[in-house]
Formats: sequence, C-alpha cells, structure tokens
Amino acid sequence: MPRSRPVALLLAAVAALLLAVGAEARPPGPPGGGMGGERLEGLVDQLGLDAKTLAAVDEVLDASRVRGRELRRQLREAHDRMRTLLEAPEPDADTIFAQVDAISELEAEAQKNRLGTLLRVRALLPPDARDRLLALMQARGPGSHRRGPPPPGAPW
Repeated sequence: MPRSRPVALLLAAVAALLLAVGAEARPPGPPGGGMGGERLEGLVDQLGLDAKTLAAVDEVLDASRVRGRELRRQLREAHDRMRTLLEAPEPDADTIFAQVDAISELEAEAQKNRLGTLLRVRALLPPDARDRLLALMQARGPGSHRRGPPPPGAPW
C-alpha cells in the first residue's frame, strides 16, 4: 500500500468527523443556543423580577449576545477555513489538526459564554427567583439544563 493512501484515509476520516461535529455544534433553535441569550431571556421574563434586577439581568444578557455573535462569526470562519484545507489537492495533516484545535477552542469559548451568562444571571437573582428559574429549566426537559433534580446541597 503506498504511503499516501493511509494519510488520505486518515484525512477523509477527520473530514467526516469534523462535518459531523460541526453539524452537532450548531443546535437548533434561536441564535445563541443552550442557556445563553434568547432562551434564558424567555425564562427570566417569567420570574416576575423587580425593575432593578431585571435591568441588571438584561445587561448581562445583552453582553452575552454580543459575545455570542462574535464567537459564532469566528466559528463560521474557522469551519470555512477547515473546508478549504480539506479540499486541497494534498491536504497538510499538521495544518488541519491545528485548525481542529482552533475550532475546539472557539467552541469551548462559546460554551463558557453560555454557562457564564447563566451563572452571572443566577448570581443576580434572589433565592426564590433562583428556585423558580431552576424549576422552569427542569420543566423544559432534558438538555435545557441538566437531567434530574439537583444533587443534595446544590447551591440552587
């Protein structure tokens, strides 16, 4: 078997994996996905917060949306670059793997942005509103927060 064939097979496998992961990385629903932005905002609207708390929460959500849009733009560019690299007549494995790392870092930043938003919003809420938010999140079903009740002693 020529030496280039295993490399080509490896690159084809990486390409298939990246396309599958890229599709999974973009959840359906409103921009922002997860508990960032619009989904969390819809839940917060149901909490009956006072004007001061609501204004502080809106500030957090607005900043999260701005950061989320920028991260999504960067992720689109990174995925476009990956497609270009994979379509090259002789793809360079090191360059492709470096791009995998770049995409992974951006995806991690997007996840941190979503979770950070949830944590910052939660910190602004009085205890009774935190409890209502958790109940609303759990009522939305699996994937909207976590499965099952919180563990004993959870800070919710």
